[in-house]
Amino acid sequence: MKKIRRFTLIELLAVMAIIAILSGIGFGAYTFANNKAKESSTEALMKQIEAGLESFHTKNGYYPRSNSGFSAITFTLASDGTVSAINFGSDELTKVSAPATRAARLNNELFESFAKPLDLEVIKKNLNDSRQLEDAWGGIIYYCAPGLLKRGSFDLISAGPDGTFGTGNAANMNGITDVALFRENDGTSLCDDLFNF
Repeated sequence: MKKIRRFTLIELLAVMAIIAILSGIGFGAYTFANNKAKESSTEALMKQIEAGLESFHTKNGYYPRSNSGFSAITFTLASDGTVSAINFGSDELTKVSAPATRAARLNNELFESFAKPLDLEVIKKNLNDSRQLEDAWGGIIYYCAPGLLKRGSFDLISAGPDGTFGTGNAANMNGITDVALFRENDGTSLCDDLFNF
């Protein structure tokens, strides 16, 4: 008669522990890679916006103005799905489909000076239901001009994966005017936020 070999409880627990450890390592690696991909995507999106703002500044001598603090950048889509207006808070750039007047042509020139370096299809994929520009984690990317943190220019910031701003863990940017909440004097980042200052 053949003897049937069965697993003992200790052997089963050891196998389950090994599987749990490997799963934990795999999940951690997946989470890290996923966050890195979202960070890269958000950085690329912010670089596009920065390129558009610098193009606008080069052509017009100023940056589009936000409200008296940080604002979301809001895009208006026409019925055909094209971007027809971009609102920075205080300034709005509007594209007129058939510019018959000098003012309409000027509006189109202002709009194009910002929109030309952008991939508007990528931008449209990063808009929430209110048509505000979002980062890869679903948080709003905030804009401020003139900059409160980067004086003489503009501020652009995403709260990053934790959804809070700076080392103070603020829920929004209202009242934040201290660069020290985001980086050291040598430029070393102190938080997981993505910013241009």
